[in-house]
Amino acid sequence: MKFLKDTSIAEISSILYLIFPIAGIFFNEVYGPKWLY
Repeated sequence: MKFLKDTSIAEISSILYLIFPIAGIFFNEVYGPKWLY
């Protein structure tokens, strides 16, 4: 059970590390220019 729990946590963390940069780029592209101008 510990092995499965560790792997699931690692998968979730890796997915979050992949999603957050994409979300940050999308957020900057959508909301950045509106705030600058």
